[in-house]
Amino acid sequence: MSLRDDIARRLTQAREAATLERKDAAEAMGIPYQTYAAHENGNRTFDVETAVTYARKFKVSLDWLLTGHGRGPGGEMSEPKITDEPQILAMLARIEGLTDTDINVAFGVIRLALAKQAGSGQSEQNDPPAPATRRREEVPSQ
Repeated sequence: MSLRDDIARRLTQAREAATLERKDAAEAMGIPYQTYAAHENGNRTFDVETAVTYARKFKVSLDWLLTGHGRGPGGEMSEPKITDEPQILAMLARIEGLTDTDINVAFGVIRLALAKQAGSGQSEQNDPPAPATRRREEVPSQ
């Protein structure tokens, strides 16, 4: 599926959650039915103003409409999953006040928990967690 198809699918989900037919949605947006239908079919892109209008009308976040992350239909939040070690380290590095040691300890605990969840043999309490392989980037002072 392409990005355009993903956006079109979410636009359809949002409209259906609002219990509107295509023709009613087009009318409420003040655009021709053919234009709206082309947006939902993924046959035509739309500009930022139209995306904002869709998000407001269907009560979803613009982020969700365009990426799938954020507040979707019914107010449900959809967040990206952190799936690998570099993402875990990047997330920990963004937490203010953590030292490199804090990051290494937290990373070790998370790795241990993930290993337990996966059922791998690394769940022994006696095994020390492996240190983080990437250090937090220094932010230059201004």
